[in-house]
Amino acid sequence: MKKFAQVFVVVAVLAGFTLYVTAESPHQQTTAPVSSTFELVQGTTTTAITVRLNRMTGDAWFLMDAKKGGGGTELSWVKIAPPPLGPGPLKVDVPQFQIYIAGSGFSAVYMLHSPTGRTWVLSGEAGPRVDPKLSWVEINER
Repeated sequence: MKKFAQVFVVVAVLAGFTLYVTAESPHQQTTAPVSSTFELVQGTTTTAITVRLNRMTGDAWFLMDAKKGGGGTELSWVKIAPPPLGPGPLKVDVPQFQIYIAGSGFSAVYMLHSPTGRTWVLSGEAGPRVDPKLSWVEINER
């Protein structure tokens, strides 16, 4: 029960923040069709984080400047492996992953596995002067 309460609080905070920021956001908001495989997700407070998500498998690509030192002239997609789900086959015929961007940094990017409620936060470093070393770290329940 305590585990459920913690997950509920995180989701409620993220939802409340999203509703607040959406009302103030100058960025365009779209909703992917229910059956679509891919979705573009962008932070509502910044355009610095843009993600292409495979909603079936959890594969995620982050749009980053490929040119060392920044400058935004050579954009490319950098793939981050999906979070580990453990044994058993992955059901890939229905969308089951969602991404939430709750702030302006990579540490504010969360992935949710809808069927189980398991949640991961993006961890590592990325930026114009470093090679991205990003991975998903599960938020443990207590």
